Amino acid sequence: ELNEDLCFVVTSALTRLMRKLRGLGLDTAIMREGARQGELLETAETEDRILLFHSKKAQLPARAAHRTYLLRSKTTDEQLREVIEVFDVEVDSDCLCGRCVQCNSWDWQLVDREAVRGNPQVQSKTLENFEEFWLCGGCGKVFWEGKMFEKALGHFRTFMPETGSAEKTSDDAEAPAGATQPSSEEIARRRQEL
Repeated sequence: ELNEDLCFVVTSALTRLMRKLRGLGLDTAIMREGARQGELLETAETEDRILLFHSKKAQLPARAAHRTYLLRSKTTDEQLREVIEVFDVEVDSDCLCGRCVQCNSWDWQLVDREAVRGNPQVQSKTLENFEEFWLCGGCGKVFWEGKMFEKALGHFRTFMPETGSAEKTSDDAEAPAGATQPSSEEIARRRQEL
C-alpha cells in the first residue's frame, strides 16, 4: 500500500481535511468531538500516528513533539497541499478514493445492483442507472461511480504532481487576504522540525 508508513490522527475540527486525506488513500483517524489532549496523544502513540492540529493554543507535552504537526495553512485544500509537501506524500491515481471516507477502511467489495437492492442507502433511480456498486467492508456504506465520484476524482487529481496547483474551490473562499503557500525553504524547515 502506497504511503503505508504515513498514518495520521486529527481532531474533529479537521473533519474536512480528514475526508480529503482519506480521499487520497491516506490512513487517517479522527477523534470524537471534545476529545481531550490526552486521548489524542494516546491514540497517536499507541497507533503510531502523526497528530495534525491547527491551533497554536494547544498545549502539548514535550514528549509528543516528535509525533505532532501544527498546520500553518488556513483552508482545507491548502492544508492538504501542506501535508502532501511536508510529509512527501506520493499522490497516485490508483489510490484516489481508496479509503472509505466514513470509516477509513481499505476493504472494498464490488457488487451488482441485486446485492444492494433494498438497501436504504441506494435510491431506486440509482439502482436503475448503475449496475456496479462498491460496498465498504468496514462499515457497510455503499458507493457508486456517479457524478459525485467523478467530481471527487477530478478534485483529487489536482493534487497529483503532474497537475500542478489545485484549482480554485469553495475552500479557497475562506483564505484570508494575503494568504500564501509555504515556500520551499519553509517546507524544508518544517520537515526538520519533525
